[in-house]
Amino acid sequence: RTRSPRACVKGTPTESDDQGLVTGATELALSIVLDALAIQSLSATDAGADDRSRRFMELSQRYQAKASATLARFLTQPLLSEPVRKGNPANITGW
Repeated sequence: RTRSPRACVKGTPTESDDQGLVTGATELALSIVLDALAIQSLSATDAGADDRSRRFMELSQRYQAKASATLARFLTQPLLSEPVRKGNPANITGW
């Protein structure tokens, strides 16, 4: 395990939360990149595009879950909310 630069500062605990933030941010960034790769894969014309996109999405969801767990202790609200299905209003006015 590597020590953060703060561990060298007098009075700073060696078990810093800095690594948790870095790890969580990295996991979240990977999830976002994998989402983009999944979308990009859908525009490909080869036969494996759908399968590749699905795999990118599955991997993205895993990293997203890991990021949520890693960052949970730093957040006052959940990182992401559960998807909710909503219908369109019956009367749309003002358009």
